[in-house]
Amino acid sequence: WPSILLMLILQAVELVLISLLKIGIVPAVTGLLVLSIAQLLQLAVWIYIVLILIQVILSWVNPHAYSPVTVLMYQLTDPIMRPVRRMIPPAGGFDWSPLVVIIALNLILILVIAPLGDLGQSLSYRALSYPAPALH
Repeated sequence: WPSILLMLILQAVELVLISLLKIGIVPAVTGLLVLSIAQLLQLAVWIYIVLILIQVILSWVNPHAYSPVTVLMYQLTDPIMRPVRRMIPPAGGFDWSPLVVIIALNLILILVIAPLGDLGQSLSYRALSYPAPALH
């Protein structure tokens, strides 16, 4: 929990600094909190997408390679990939689960995180007479 709190604080400081540089005001605290959560969730989803893509490329190039980095990547993505692999078995030697997980993660970006970011921006700059700036 301390690391998550530190990430939220650092993300909020980043957003405040960007807002001060762009329009010269500090966003509202509630909107700042929602924006910070949305951007951290977006970062986490993109990290998962990149890790899965790297795993797919590694499985094509050298499928049985062992290194501490590949072990870490598999440990991070296995909680997401394992349930999908159980539902969708390999067909013809091809594992479709990375594709399904990447599509699901993109849907999360579009259907959950983007509206959350929009809500955060509207809460942050609600009292302004001009439209909120795009911070991401």
